[in-house]
Amino acid sequence: MLDENGYRLIDCGDGRRLESFGGVICDRSAPMALGRKSLPREIWSSADLVYNEVDKSWLGTPPREWTVDFSGIKFSLEAASNGQVGVFPEQQYNWTWITETIKNAGRTVKVLNVFAHTGGSSIAALLAGAEVCHVDAAKSANSRAKINAGLSGCSEKGVRWITDDAIKFMAREVKRGNMYDAVILDPPAFGRMGKTIWKFEKNMPELLKLTHKILSDNPLFFLLTSHNTGWSALIQKNFVKCNASELTNDSAIICDMKIEGEGNSLPLGASLKVVY
Repeated sequence: MLDENGYRLIDCGDGRRLESFGGVICDRSAPMALGRKSLPREIWSSADLVYNEVDKSWLGTPPREWTVDFSGIKFSLEAASNGQVGVFPEQQYNWTWITETIKNAGRTVKVLNVFAHTGGSSIAALLAGAEVCHVDAAKSANSRAKINAGLSGCSEKGVRWITDDAIKFMAREVKRGNMYDAVILDPPAFGRMGKTIWKFEKNMPELLKLTHKILSDNPLFFLLTSHNTGWSALIQKNFVKCNASELTNDSAIICDMKIEGEGNSLPLGASLKVVY
């Protein structure tokens, strides 16, 4: 069991997930939790917060100040109307990998983190000593990321916070000749921001081509995570190979992301890691 300030998956099933975030137990939606719940009803009834998918609301009152700590990467949480709390726990293994890979590089590394959300990967890179450009189209996500970076003890000097569309920003960076040693992409399967609609299969080929152009002449790594229902890690690797073969190689690490639970475990997408 993790420290009460950390995270643990307690159980999942029947389209729900039961988790502890900093000691606050949440029962919320999980489309990939297809099997039956493993633990008894009394365990599930211990939830402090329960998300109602129908009216997009939470039963229970979240703490006024609520945080969770992933081995030094800290997040300020809130129970949002979309069922999210402000952190994606399946990424914790990628955060460890990012930190170790940058530390082992033995040089200053410029990192571009796109679809950066509330900053987990950006903070992992900053804590390893990298220079980071953090990009997300949602101003609220970037505001939360800044708070999280402060909680985690990161200096503002090493990071640029950019609120912009991913493809538009990267295209401008290519024209400006700004290049990066590492690129992190965590796009949604589907997203909408104002009049702009994002669809993974439709928009990713262009984003991958821009990624190849924006990598420096001495690149360190490329990391892509996705959350497409029915996509395995191998399907994701083949997709990248078909659309931007320069980004992957035979030594690429592919894995289906999941969180081990005390009851059932929960699948949550796939990742592709390439070290050059």
